[in-house]
Amino acid sequence: MRMKASVTVSESGSDKSEIQNGTSDKIEAKSGNMTVKTLMEVYEGCITHLRKSQGTRRVNSLKRISPANFTRGTRARVPNEVIQQIRSLNNLDVELYKYAKEIFVKEHELVSKKMVSTSKKSIADLQNVFGEMEGEKLWKFVSVALMLLLIFLLFLFVNARRRITSKVKI
Repeated sequence: MRMKASVTVSESGSDKSEIQNGTSDKIEAKSGNMTVKTLMEVYEGCITHLRKSQGTRRVNSLKRISPANFTRGTRARVPNEVIQQIRSLNNLDVELYKYAKEIFVKEHELVSKKMVSTSKKSIADLQNVFGEMEGEKLWKFVSVALMLLLIFLLFLFVNARRRITSKVKI
């Protein structure tokens, strides 16, 4: 029985034993000799390793970002040119959003019109097909179709009953 490899992550990366253990796991997986227990152990090790490495990356990236200071005094020291540039960029973002919204509404209306026209065309085609039949022929067609459907359902019911009774007989 193999021991579960301990997974430790330093800032620089993992050590050689983990790499060797990972390759032996891959070889074992390719050969198809992994048991469920071994597979679960390897999976848990991978998930633990992934969580630790992502956590370390997050902590390191947050350390590199200098903390933002949003006090009133700090905001008062921001030059007016920077504030005006931020406002103009925000206005551009709002205009871009409105323009994209207009495009979306136009596309939505176009697609809706196409769907309505195709459904109307389908209904008209059906009316043409059934409209060519006279009233008496239409009722005969509907009655024959319902009769065939009823016979088919009866056939399915009888077969289902046979299967149930054949399983009961010993």
